[in-house]
Order: sequence, then structure tokens, then C-alpha cells
Amino acid sequence: MSKEEKDILDVVIEKLGKKSKNDIVNFMHKEQAYVETAQREIIPFKYAKA
Repeated sequence: MSKEEKDILDVVIEKLGKKSKNDIVNFMHKEQAYVETAQREIIPFKYAKA
């Protein structure tokens, strides 16, 4: 695993590590990328944060 991959995982764990599955799903469903993408469509990469 590269340092960059580890850093990404560390951020994810920091933000979501203690949340339940339902908390994470509810959080994700409020994100702009999810709200602005049609159901069953692939979320465009433009929503990714650098």
C-alpha cells in the first residue's frame, strides 16, 4: 500500500470510523454528488474532492 493510499484510508477512518452503517448511508445520501445524480447512474468524477 502506498503512503497516499494509507493517508486516504486514515481520513476515511477519522471521519467515518465510529459511525454505524446507517449513519454513513444517511451522510452519503445528503452529499451533493448523490443528490444531483439520477438514481442508478454513476456519480461523475467532478464531485471528487482533491
